[in-house]
Amino acid sequence: MKKNVSRNGLFGPRDRISKLKNKSYYPLFFVGLLIAGILFIALFVYFVAIPMVAKDFEKDEGPTIIKDNQNKNTMIEQRQDLYSFVKEHLFKIRYINQPQKLGNELICTGGIDPAGNPLLNYVYLYTFKDEDNSEVSRLNIKCENDNIFYPQLSDKYVAYVDAMTGGGGGIYYFDRKSGQSKLVKEFYGAIPKIHLSQNRIIWFEQVTGDIASVYVYDILLDRLTAVNTQYGLPFVYGGVDVDGNKIIWAGLSDTDSNINDLMASGKSQLYVFDMTAGTTEKYNPDMYVFSPQIKGNIMGWLDTNNSPTAGLYIVEGNGVTKKLADAVTGYYIGDGIVVYCQNQRMFCYFVEKDLTLPLSKEDKKAMMIGGANGIVFWYDITQTYERDIVKYAEVNSSSWRK
Repeated sequence: MKKNVSRNGLFGPRDRISKLKNKSYYPLFFVGLLIAGILFIALFVYFVAIPMVAKDFEKDEGPTIIKDNQNKNTMIEQRQDLYSFVKEHLFKIRYINQPQKLGNELICTGGIDPAGNPLLNYVYLYTFKDEDNSEVSRLNIKCENDNIFYPQLSDKYVAYVDAMTGGGGGIYYFDRKSGQSKLVKEFYGAIPKIHLSQNRIIWFEQVTGDIASVYVYDILLDRLTAVNTQYGLPFVYGGVDVDGNKIIWAGLSDTDSNINDLMASGKSQLYVFDMTAGTTEKYNPDMYVFSPQIKGNIMGWLDTNNSPTAGLYIVEGNGVTKKLADAVTGYYIGDGIVVYCQNQRMFCYFVEKDLTLPLSKEDKKAMMIGGANGIVFWYDITQTYERDIVKYAEVNSSSWRK
């Protein structure tokens, strides 16, 4: 009987039965194809693709050089923080409220009741001889109700709110030359935050339950004007802010007409009134706006009412709305800067540089008071003390430089 002798080829048995059953050499075949493919691609890239791409970068004088046209001043070094700007002043009164500094003078309210609790029934004026020393005097301002809020200082006047604990009170100004106070207007609801700009007192007041007005009182003319009145709003949008002749406040958007529309849309808008021209401009950021501020061509606002989760937004001119931070409890817009308190720490944002630097140290807890005239104030609440610890800093658009 003739044996079935197989004939072996390069890749194994060639007879029919062995070809169908023996597949152990198949992987070697595919590995060989893979190696050949890799060699082909490598040769193509080296001899064809690279020379073609290189032609796009060749010039007669050599390879293309991409120039950086930005001006670089190597003499200016950027700060890592703003701690050196922070000042601390030892006030001679135990509890102080809403300090404001103008030049070498600082004004605040303060006082205590017979039990040692805060009672803001006096107005104090500090005069700085230098950065560390000051003299204090108590202005001849009588508290007619329970507490004095929002003292505003100029070289001629002191404006303030004399309020009752249960609501209501009066808005006054004190003539520093004559030493006399005058009632401007009584109010019956929430305490309005006032501003003193030159010879004008400006505020946003809840007149009745659903009517709110923006008022301007001219001290020299003894004239009170309601420059805007809103109806159907049983709350205030966080008051007004003033920069020179401009007043900013938040109100209903053009698409809404009452509180029900606002609750449905959840959006409001900004109004900017020019006291000189008597005209009003509007800006709609397509969101809810609260506690607006203005300085130059920069506007800012929060997106919720007095919430620890509020987002802080700004817009420069007619540019794009920019979100600066979340969890903001207070802020102040100054000369090219926005100072804000986030998670009990103070920060300063430089608008032109798009740069944020810490103003208070990480191991210190802060509660922002406010700002004016380029100076921002906050309480140091790192520990509990029997007296208020107030810190302040004067920063501007160039403070980022060493």
